[in-house]
Order: sequence, then structure tokens, then C-alpha cells
Amino acid sequence: MRVALIESSIGATPHKGHPEHFAAGFTESVKNSGVGVTILTHKNNLGRFSSNCEIIQALSHSAHERSFKDRFDGKLETFRHAEEALVVDFRAIQSRLLGVDMFLLPTATSKELAGVGRWLQETGVKAKIGAIFHWGGTATYSPGSLDAALLRQAARRVASSNPVGIWYAATHGELAAALEGPLGHPVRAPRSLTFFAGDPHPPGSAGKIRIGVLGGMRPEKGAGQLCTIADTLARLAPEAELVIQSHSFFGNSSLMDDLRRRPNVAFVQEWLGESEMNALCRSIDLAILPYNRRSYATTVSGIFTLLSGNGIPCAVPSNTWMSDKIDKAEAGGFVFDVSSGEDIGRFVAEVLPKIAEMSSVCRSRLAGWKSAYSADLVVEELLEFLSA
Repeated sequence: MRVALIESSIGATPHKGHPEHFAAGFTESVKNSGVGVTILTHKNNLGRFSSNCEIIQALSHSAHERSFKDRFDGKLETFRHAEEALVVDFRAIQSRLLGVDMFLLPTATSKELAGVGRWLQETGVKAKIGAIFHWGGTATYSPGSLDAALLRQAARRVASSNPVGIWYAATHGELAAALEGPLGHPVRAPRSLTFFAGDPHPPGSAGKIRIGVLGGMRPEKGAGQLCTIADTLARLAPEAELVIQSHSFFGNSSLMDDLRRRPNVAFVQEWLGESEMNALCRSIDLAILPYNRRSYATTVSGIFTLLSGNGIPCAVPSNTWMSDKIDKAEAGGFVFDVSSGEDIGRFVAEVLPKIAEMSSVCRSRLAGWKSAYSADLVVEELLEFLSA
């Protein structure tokens, strides 16, 4: 059996993130199942991403690309353009897709889902379709909204192709519930889409205490707080070093420059491969996730999931998905009720003496966390769906 994994954002820009992580993890997870994997990436991939499976660099439109900027109908025109582009791209490699048993969109958009459905209908190819949705609040897909209408159109394309089976999922329960209406189909809500490496070594570092801030630096992830947090730690905890890893500051070069000037900040500005990222996680003593509470009230954090899977304690805001996992003793860490960069820095300085004890707690919860929150569980479900 064969799966075609469609990730049009891989190779579209120098930035990397979850799509590469899931593609690599999925390929590794299925390698002993007898299922073949073909990954369809952006045509500009050109070696930026590699895996031990077939990779076809063929897609001309990225999932994140908005081709039309008109504020009235730009989203609609982009949908039409991207749907057509995917169909044209598939036609060009049609002979290499005819043996595919399932087309999987791990970071699905309505436009790409519509394109897959339309190509299947056009060719008469019979296959299963899987899609995992990441974006959009629940209000985005309310009846009458444009996003709901476009998703409905995509669902109709899929239904018209008479697929062998359909499997839909979303990154959290509220989004899954909101998607079921326009999709007209049940939507799963997996616990995690993060893959874990082997058993980690106990954390610890020589010299300074290493405090990590990892992942893409965006406003909702507290990017604007980092300079204040760094300054507060320099004043209250000179024994601490802030290790910032980010493959993108989303155009905020001044923030990047400000952070580089701080003597207590070590900078890793690049995408790290799976082994390098896990090694970095294990090299830090504590991670800070100064995220916006509203944005992460129910949203799963891949970075928190990965850190917890490496036995690293995290400092997280209260009333979030992350704090819920700590409160329920599924993961280990510290929960803060404050919001300002100054107060977050002060909180972190106060918990530094407790890191060793909390690290031991994290390691004691590691096996349970990995068994409950590994994306291998999603792969198992997809393989069952594929073979049914």
C-alpha cells in the first residue's frame, strides 16, 4: 500500500517547522509497516528537505501563499487559483500517483483539499483521503462565513470523487467541532502531532543555567516580551543564560538585533533537524513559554509537547492547554499567573532553585507522557484506516 503525503509549504520558503517534523516522523513511524510513502513538496524544495522515501518536488502553490490581495474577494480568488494549480501539478505527475491508496494532507487547507478531490473526480482514481486541519478559530467556520463556504466547497469536491474513505482531524476539540458542519463529516481531535526520539538523557548543563525559548517567534508566542525577560533575568539571575532558538522572527529584524546585543542571550537562528532539536531540548534546564493565554487556551503547543517528551520542565501561563497538563500531573513544570515580561522574568528567577527537583518529576512522568502524546498514535489510526 502507498500513501502520498502532500506538504506544499515544504521548500516554498527557507523557513521550516511542523510540516517537516510531521513528514519526517510519519515516514519513520511507518517504515516497518510495509506501507510506502511519497512526499509531494513545493517545486522549490531543491534539497532543503530530505527523507528516506520518495520525494516529488512538484507543487507550485504553497498552502500559506495568498495569490490575490484584494480585501473583498482575495481569499476566494486565491482558493480558485490554488485549487486549479494543484490539479495542474497533479496532471503533470499523474503516472506517479496512480498507485496511491491514500492522499494525506497533514496541514490541510480548503483549497488543497478541493484540488485533490477535483483531480480524483477528473481521473476516476479511487483512493482514501486524510486531512488534518490546524488553522482557524471556531468563529472562522460559523455558518455564512467565507471560510466555512470554501471548506464546504472542498468537501463537495471530495464527496463528488467518491473516495474509498475519508478521515478528517483537527488540532483540538473545539476546532474539530467547528469543522464538522462545513465538512459534513466527523472530525477527530488527536492528542498530539509531535513525534519523540528515543529515551532522553537526564537534563543538565555545566556552568550557567540554560533557559530555553524555542520555536517560531510570533506575537502570540510572547516575542515582544523577550527583551524584558532577558533584562530581568540578567538583573535577578546572573547565573542564567537565555537560549533562544527560532527559525523565523517573521520579519522583526529589530527584535532579533536587540536580543543579540544582550550578553545573557545565546542565539540559534536556524531550523534544526530532528536529532539536533532533541539535543538542544536536552541541553537546557528550563523552558519558558510566554504565550498569549487567549491564543493557547485550548491550542496544543508542539514545543511544549516536545519538551515534555524530553523530560524538560517548562514555565507556562495559567489557563492554557499547557498549564492544564501540568495541573493534571501529566507533565512537569511551573505555572505563572502574571503577564508582563518583567513579572515573567521575576517568576522564572524565583523558581530556578527548584529546577533540579522538577526535572526529577518530569522524568518520572516521561513514559506516561510519551505513550499518551506521541504522534505515533495518529499514525496507527491512519494505518488502520488505510487497511480497513
